[in-house]
Amino acid sequence: MVIGDSGAGKTTLLKRIVANRAEFQPYQDRYGISTSPLISVVAPSPCTLKQLGREVLRALGYPLSREIKEHMVWELVRQQIRIRKVMFIHIDEMQHAVNTLNDTERQKLSDTIKNVMQQPDWPVCFILSGIPTLARLVSSDVQLMRRSRIFEFSNLEFAKDAVSVRKMIEHMVTKHAEMQLASALPDEFIHRLLHAAYGRFGVVIQLVRGAIEQAMFDEAAGGQVKARHFAAAYSRFSGCTEDENVFLRADWQMLQPSAALVRDRPAEEVSPAPKRRRKV
Repeated sequence: MVIGDSGAGKTTLLKRIVANRAEFQPYQDRYGISTSPLISVVAPSPCTLKQLGREVLRALGYPLSREIKEHMVWELVRQQIRIRKVMFIHIDEMQHAVNTLNDTERQKLSDTIKNVMQQPDWPVCFILSGIPTLARLVSSDVQLMRRSRIFEFSNLEFAKDAVSVRKMIEHMVTKHAEMQLASALPDEFIHRLLHAAYGRFGVVIQLVRGAIEQAMFDEAAGGQVKARHFAAAYSRFSGCTEDENVFLRADWQMLQPSAALVRDRPAEEVSPAPKRRRKV
């Protein structure tokens, strides 16, 4: 299970692991047929056990031409993963299933996963990823917990991560973009960046890339990434006003980045809904 807040970097991490690990790579079997040991699906929202099974069948390439019952869906899943030699099933946004189901249905989901994992003729591994509510799936099932390894993304903190974040920014700017930082990155700047990104690794990456793009289109910058480019990137990212910009306000600690778009607007800014024409 890979658990973390939205923007923590789960999707990028899993894509990199899948691309680089030998056990996930497609291969040709002894008959020359291309075989992929891993399939990946996104849990629909809202999600039932039956809907989830249908998504897995689609990823397996099994045609769904008629309506079938829930228990038959998962019987087909067990059959098809054996036929197609699938060894890993990745389900992203798995919290959709956990959040949708009641306690009884959640236990059915847990039991189904365990049954597929430990079927004698073709056991498989599940890779489940999602936001922290996904942990509820194993917290109430000791058997599933014993069979699980949980990797949780913790949010970045200034006290312990400032040095690493500074090195990462310098690497992205100088090595990836082949540009220069206009000045050193003081502690306050790193603190502002982490605050603007909610401490989430993926959002930090997004803001740094955004600042680099701003500098690329700024002819006056001379190939240098400056503080104003981070402010512009954050403005585009959040939709904030200048007064709400974490990189511009002196009392930036008082700002709540997630509230940038929740602001009071004058009534005249809201266009009235068009009146319906009356039928004659």
